[in-house]
Amino acid sequence: MDSDNHYQDLEFQDRNIYSVMDKTKDQKSLEERKLKKEMNYPTCPERITVDNETQLLKVSTEYRCEYCSENWILFSRKCYFLSLNLMNQTGSTGNCKKMGSFLTKIQNTEEESFLESQLKGSAWIGLTKKNDDWFWEDGSILGPYSASFWIQSQPDNTGGRENCATLSVSSRHKGWNDDSCTREKRYICEKETATAIFH
Repeated sequence: MDSDNHYQDLEFQDRNIYSVMDKTKDQKSLEERKLKKEMNYPTCPERITVDNETQLLKVSTEYRCEYCSENWILFSRKCYFLSLNLMNQTGSTGNCKKMGSFLTKIQNTEEESFLESQLKGSAWIGLTKKNDDWFWEDGSILGPYSASFWIQSQPDNTGGRENCATLSVSSRHKGWNDDSCTREKRYICEKETATAIFH
């Protein structure tokens, strides 16, 4: 049987990464070390292709793996960065952009629960108020789904100066709170996963 059709399972963070067996031992070892160094919980589905000549399904030797950079957290095909340093909202937005990302846009309860599980204290999210309406950083208006995400009695616009939103987690409450954009807090950046192709 052709060696191209033989695969060896490489166990990596509870998922299987495949390598073609005709590669040398040193090549495979180098690839394993590279995967462990660069990938954070990769998703590597088998790619099925059709052989046009025989019309038979076959397993391709190409695999697409989604992963996040070092210090980023993978969840639901997105990467998140929770800062340790404190910045105002404008500075936080700028730092996310420098990393090719944006302040996080929370769109469902699963995403909200995940970020709450990763956070202690409060952090800027990509939500700001303009003319009494709340907008995400991409310009989309905050939808009605968000009502349950605000902490009780929030947003309250204390002092008429609270035009930015945070995700806050404490022993008393979890959820969104409006706050002054000039206050210094942690921040949460979000971006799409990176993709690596292996043969």
